[in-house]
Amino acid sequence: MSLLLNSSRTTAHPEGRPKDLCALIHFEISFDSPRMARYYPGDRPSPQEPSMPTRIKVSTPARIANPASRVRTVFSLMALMLLIHASLPAHARTRAPHASKPVLHKIAALEHKLQAAEMNNNTSVMANMLADDYVGISPDGTLVSKAETLMAYKTGSIHFTAMTTSERKIRVYGNTAVVISKDKVAGTHNGNDLTGTYRYTRVYHLTGANWKVVSFEASQIPDGAKLTDKQDKKL
Repeated sequence: MSLLLNSSRTTAHPEGRPKDLCALIHFEISFDSPRMARYYPGDRPSPQEPSMPTRIKVSTPARIANPASRVRTVFSLMALMLLIHASLPAHARTRAPHASKPVLHKIAALEHKLQAAEMNNNTSVMANMLADDYVGISPDGTLVSKAETLMAYKTGSIHFTAMTTSERKIRVYGNTAVVISKDKVAGTHNGNDLTGTYRYTRVYHLTGANWKVVSFEASQIPDGAKLTDKQDKKL
């Protein structure tokens, strides 16, 4: 949001007194509309695409008899600007978080690193990547803590033999990143076959200088289910 004031023309008062001036004041109130979250990869708006500002322009003549009156006029316009700003809906008042390409590539690299750790049951790497308050949601709705997740991989009760990602979308909102992927996996959990295609959501949060996984949820796509292009484009 910004305010631009410009006294573009001043003329002498009709009675000729120098201290009495007529000023034509132009002011402009500008609000930046929210940007969409950044995607990687995908067919959404380019990361370089700027937000579109919404502007309100007013040109008004104002008699300003002295410097004190000029100051009062400026503050009145600023108060008007704040009033208009407060009356707008929240989405019009705030700028959506901005994510740079390095951040998007960082999250993508973390996804590859975590999947490699899961394939190799590398609980040391996983322990460093999962937040202490991590919560996973299995396909049957069971909640799993960080400690329970690490124990399952350490004991081998969860073991993957294949994991192939066919789709991945990354959206970043400030210090939070949401990853939505579609993976075809092969493996077992407590002796039960896990082979199939899954859609999962993984949430990262920036803690200090490190991105940590705070949540994970997976849902299996039934065999034979046909996802239309329209459904996939919802991502």
